[in-house]
Amino acid sequence: TLSSTTATTTGTITKSQPTIAFADGYNPSKDYDGQTIPNPTADNLTITDAGYANVTFVWYKDSVTEANKLTGQPKDAGSYVLTANIPETDNTAAASTSPLTVTISKAPLTVTGVTIQTRPYKPTNRAAEVSGVSFTGLVNGDTLALGQDYAAAGSYDDPNAGENKSATILVELKSSAKANNYNLTNSSVNATGTITKASQTAPQISGLPSGT
Repeated sequence: TLSSTTATTTGTITKSQPTIAFADGYNPSKDYDGQTIPNPTADNLTITDAGYANVTFVWYKDSVTEANKLTGQPKDAGSYVLTANIPETDNTAAASTSPLTVTISKAPLTVTGVTIQTRPYKPTNRAAEVSGVSFTGLVNGDTLALGQDYAAAGSYDDPNAGENKSATILVELKSSAKANNYNLTNSSVNATGTITKASQTAPQISGLPSGT
């Protein structure tokens, strides 16, 4: 007579542990160009026991804190930190890369021209009143506004009336969202402007007989 015995037992199947790392040499740091930094491609990562489709990316400004987490990829000049992450599932544990520091450097910006407003002569006044500045180096359609993104002021060599008078103009970038993406390579430029002669009004003398 054959007999059989069935035994029941329990066991544990542990979750697999994937790994993820940035590929050697990968770092998308660049000069500011007005474009967002793309997330890494599959070729930029080394992944085991998971697929690229499982990876999520998180960008931070300056350091890895919840308060510094960005909602998307960075575009403006500054220091950023990137992590690539594999979320936990029923069968796999979570995994993350080491934080990668990424820098978008300020783009170089050069003053190439200055427009000076024509004004009348004022004794001892050498001020050159700037109405606009031309730049080389602005990218992706960026424009800078006088007073909002930069300041410009200067002085003539002398206060006398004349045309094509030489003036020295100082230009300074302000701390605006646009201007913070640029580094000015020259802050002092020469320009020319016009000071017109002051108008003269004949003095009126009171007390004279009518018709005089």
